[in-house]
Amino acid sequence: MHKALLFAALVSAGALAAAEPAALPYQDSSLAVDQRVDDLLGRMTLAEKIAQLQTVWQQRRTLEDKQLRFVADAAAKLIPHGIGHIGRPSEFKTPQQTAEFNNALQRWLKQHTRLGIPALMHEEALHGYAAFDASSLPQAIALASSWSPQIMHDVYALAAQEMRATGAHWALTPILDIARDPRWGRIEETMGEDPYLMSALGVAAVKGFQGNAGKDGAFAEDKVVATLKHLTGHGQP
Repeated sequence: MHKALLFAALVSAGALAAAEPAALPYQDSSLAVDQRVDDLLGRMTLAEKIAQLQTVWQQRRTLEDKQLRFVADAAAKLIPHGIGHIGRPSEFKTPQQTAEFNNALQRWLKQHTRLGIPALMHEEALHGYAAFDASSLPQAIALASSWSPQIMHDVYALAAQEMRATGAHWALTPILDIARDPRWGRIEETMGEDPYLMSALGVAAVKGFQGNAGKDGAFAEDKVVATLKHLTGHGQP
């Protein structure tokens, strides 16, 4: 899994620049994934490896000016060794502002950190991409009441498409906690109390987000990484 995520980070910002001759093996897309990852890991310092295991979430605001634009000088101080992923970059931004911020940050990471590793951008998408001007649909428990894997697939396929349009790669959903006790405060985020229904709809949600990426490791341009959470099969006080 760590190799898969690190490889995803390597290719996540590929659209930001035109094709360039690969100077090092880990930059050569014609090589096998394991070969590229092994080469990159062998070049990384301990500080760079630690940075790839971290995220910037609330501190992300320090990377923005008052107009929510990316600030390179702040990035040089906060993430000098790069960063594994950025949390909720869309917060308070329009889709255009989000795309511009993400592109600027990825460009800076590629050009101004030693190894040029771009970051994964993760977002919330429980019932649609949770961002300004994105499509908001019924909560998960309402979607599950349809008993329709096709509806579940299509909802999250739309969320993935809207996320990728702004430069995000990773959705913090679907929720596969089972609704065991109504006293638990996040019942509406689940797909209900039936394990069989949840398994069928959970598969549909992941396929909506990821397409066929699980089979060959490659993500289409309108797909994102899904996250099974919080504690799969949990869901009680």
